[in-house]
Amino acid sequence: MYSVILQFQARPAYRQNVREALLADARLAPAHEEGTLRFEVIEDETRPNEFYVIAIYRDRAAFDTHFAGPHCRWWHGVPSEPWLAVPVSVLGRGTILYPPPDIGTERPGTTA
Repeated sequence: MYSVILQFQARPAYRQNVREALLADARLAPAHEEGTLRFEVIEDETRPNEFYVIAIYRDRAAFDTHFAGPHCRWWHGVPSEPWLAVPVSVLGRGTILYPPPDIGTERPGTTA
């Protein structure tokens, strides 16, 4: 599995726009892209204009498909004007080491 972690810093006046765009991407990508396994949007509790995305893909090829697709294309090279205070930051990306993909998604000690 492959993951990417992104940071979005919204301008205060456009905070809701950024929030809604990220939530739309989070809802649409897994529903329309077989290789997008999970898409989490986190709203920072101490910095209300910052959002983080943690996205998990089947593999690097699935990430590349998402990155080239309509749900992500809008963010490519988004200028800092007007919605974002700074360009999108890639905080990290790479192969997921743990948990291994064959253990499922349940937490240890729980049953489905």
